[in-house]
Amino acid sequence: MYLHHINQLADIFAVYYIVYRLILLLKGTRAMQ
Repeated sequence: MYLHHINQLADIFAVYYIVYRLILLLKGTRAMQ
């Protein structure tokens, strides 16, 4: 149960990190133009 909870947190963190990288990428491309 505890390991499953850690895996769930890792999945949430992975999704959050991907969204964060996408936002940085969009901001970077907008700043270049």
